[in-house]
Amino acid sequence: MKRAVLILKWSLYSGGIYFFLISAAHILGEKIPGLYIYYNIPSYEYQDKIIAFLSLGWSIFFIHAAGNPLKNMALIRSLLLACGTAICGLIFINLSTPFNDFYPHVS
Repeated sequence: MKRAVLILKWSLYSGGIYFFLISAAHILGEKIPGLYIYYNIPSYEYQDKIIAFLSLGWSIFFIHAAGNPLKNMALIRSLLLACGTAICGLIFINLSTPFNDFYPHVS
């Protein structure tokens, strides 16, 4: 297997593992930085469950794409587009939301 394909394969597996860990942290309610975007802001149990199930779906997509990256290039392109869109959305939320107004006790 070519080196670039091997790197892509393990990057996709790593993404799948990461999203699985996000799912596990949210279903267990463990506020772990890196697995919770806003770990220092209170959240409701229903929000954590929604995020857990959506993250599990992302994990499945990443692991599926990693199985045969060359065959799954359309899925990989879609994953990259979705990830880029999500990152832009999170940046927008971070810049436009006055979190301190909602939770002044959280720094």
